[in-house]
Amino acid sequence: GYCKSNPRKMISLWAEKEVRNLKRIQLAGIKAPTPILLKSNLIIMELIGNGDVPAPRLKDAYITDYNDIYQRVIEIMSTMFR
Repeated sequence: GYCKSNPRKMISLWAEKEVRNLKRIQLAGIKAPTPILLKSNLIIMELIGNGDVPAPRLKDAYITDYNDIYQRVIEIMSTMFR
């Protein structure tokens, strides 16, 4: 369970919850990195991108259609909320 007095255990629990959430998001049909391994508080996930080239960070991404992106974000958030 939740343990305020032990920060290491709390971080480990956060990592476990993150893996569960990533799996639930994928089951809902939302694109998310697949968790490969969880050890203590370390999560190893698949690389998002093309081959060995990682996808750009959000702040570096070149966006041409803000309305489309906004609509997709709203749909994803709505799906995650349900």
